[in-house]
Amino acid sequence: NAMKKLELGMVGLGVMGRNLVLNMADHGHSVAGYDKDLSKVEALQSEAGDREIHGAKTMEEFVASLHTPRAVMMLVPAGPPVDAVIHDLLPYLEEGDLIIDGGNSNYQDSIRRTQALEAKGLRFIGTGVSGGEEGARFGPSIMPGGNPDAWPHVKPIFQGIAARTDYLIDGPREMTIFLTAAKDNDGQQGRTLCVRTKDRGADLGGGGSRGSGAPGGEEGDHA
Repeated sequence: NAMKKLELGMVGLGVMGRNLVLNMADHGHSVAGYDKDLSKVEALQSEAGDREIHGAKTMEEFVASLHTPRAVMMLVPAGPPVDAVIHDLLPYLEEGDLIIDGGNSNYQDSIRRTQALEAKGLRFIGTGVSGGEEGARFGPSIMPGGNPDAWPHVKPIFQGIAARTDYLIDGPREMTIFLTAAKDNDGQQGRTLCVRTKDRGADLGGGGSRGSGAPGGEEGDHA
């Protein structure tokens, strides 16, 4: 198969996953999509039009469609479904590949996954995606944390689709530090530095608040 290798793959093609794929493709990125529910794969493919989107029917086909290092993002319910997707992905991934959890995962789960995947030579990012259906389609707030080596590979995609750019700041492995930039209700850009340690989170700085993103979105890793 001489099909062009794609930049990023999305597992989970519900409303948020499908809309993020379309958003990425609208910004010039090539994206593969996979869901165990093949009707969702078909729905994505029918909506794709002439965008660089490939709906894969199997996990093996999905991973094979990505260029290396592979970047796979998941938008599935938090908890066991995330670990189940990681388990299903592992046989097809290679050292240096990236796994991105875009769901509303507990930060302790994200720390565990970062460490477990690092031991296998894989890089993990846990990133909250706020803004609901509309945000996912036209400009979410994206709050990444995890393995800092992974960030440069997905930075162009995330910065391109986000309503405001969020920055990953490296810290100890058990701590995620990130700067989120969100619009306040009056449309002014506010910035909040959120620090998460093993047992508590804290907001530092001003000019915005942790909840100042678009309404209806998930809080992600820093809930």
